[in-house]
Amino acid sequence: METGVVPAELDSTLNLEPDPFDPDAGTLIASKRDRDTAIADVRRYKKKYDGNITSNYFSRDLIVKLLADERVRGLRVYRSQEKDSQGRPKGKLKVIITGVDKTGKEIPINKEISPGVFESDYKMGVSYERCPENCGFFDQN
Repeated sequence: METGVVPAELDSTLNLEPDPFDPDAGTLIASKRDRDTAIADVRRYKKKYDGNITSNYFSRDLIVKLLADERVRGLRVYRSQEKDSQGRPKGKLKVIITGVDKTGKEIPINKEISPGVFESDYKMGVSYERCPENCGFFDQN
């Protein structure tokens, strides 16, 4: 871990019974009160964990490409980090984004690697564009 970086707290709901997968998960924040609360939560988190990665960015083009597959019901985001030859974490943290079907499974692409021979693969994107190095703060417009 980088010097001066405070590890983030675990989600306090992780020990609860998991909910079944909801392909319609996520809602647009529509009220001013809920937007103000969300912005305050982000600012509080960024202040408490100063120096930690607090957000990542993906281009519209990448998201459109992932959503172009009719099987994609939504997107899943994974946090990850590269490893060195001995298996130790190294380099920047990154985020992987992948299409997910209506059952909550990542969508495989059956890639033909030679005539009649297919290898399961996944349509995915990666981003190293992150905050705190490159941030928005909701008040920049």
